[in-house]
Amino acid sequence: MPVTSLLTRTSFDSASLASQAAIAHPMPQTGRWRLEAHGPRGSAPWVMDIVVRDGGLPRVAVDLAQPATPTNCCDAGETPLSPGGMLNLNLQSDRGGGFALLYGATGSDPVWDSRRLGPGDTYACMPLRPGTYTVANSLGPAKASVRVTYPDPRAAAAGARLASGPAPIKVGQTMDPGEQTIDPGQVLVFAIETTAQLTLVLKAPDDGPQQAPR
Repeated sequence: MPVTSLLTRTSFDSASLASQAAIAHPMPQTGRWRLEAHGPRGSAPWVMDIVVRDGGLPRVAVDLAQPATPTNCCDAGETPLSPGGMLNLNLQSDRGGGFALLYGATGSDPVWDSRRLGPGDTYACMPLRPGTYTVANSLGPAKASVRVTYPDPRAAAAGARLASGPAPIKVGQTMDPGEQTIDPGQVLVFAIETTAQLTLVLKAPDDGPQQAPR
C-alpha cells in the first residue's frame, strides 16, 4: 500500500481485513483442518490444509492475498501447527475484504469464521492518521475511544521519540480501557473475550497546530 494511503486511511473493520491489520486465532485441538482463505475483494478463495500435532510450528502466518504453495508455506500439501499454536491472518493488499473460514475434518459448516471473533482471538490494527477514533463492537455493546496523537516537531527536534510498544484493549461487555492514547505507528491489540466484530472509525481528525495568520 502506498505511504499516502497508509496515512489517509480512516477506518478499520475486523470482518474485512486489509493492510495494517491482523487476526490471531488459537488452535488448541489436534487434528486436521481446512482453512478457506478469501483474499482481496474480487479474488477467488483458496484452501490451506492444516494439521495440528505435536512437533508442529508455534505459529503459522497466512497472507490471505497469497495462495499457499510449497515455496511460501511450510510443507507441500499441509501445514503443521503445534497444539495451542496461533493461526495469524493478514492481507497485504489495499483492496480489503479479507476473511477466512476454518473447517474440521468432517461437517460442511465452518467451526470458526474470522468475521465473527470469539474468546481467545486477537485483533490488531495500526491507525496512522492523527485524530480521535471511535471503536465499537458491532455484535455487542462495548465501545471505546482512541486518540492518535499528532507528533510535535519541537519535541522530535529535542530528541523525543514516539512510543512504539503495543497498546492493549480488552473486549468484553465493555472495553478496557475505554479511552486510549497512542502515537502514530503504535499497534492497537484487542484481546477478545466475547463474540465480536470490531470497527475503528476516525471521527475527529487532528491536522496539528494551526499557524497564526500573518
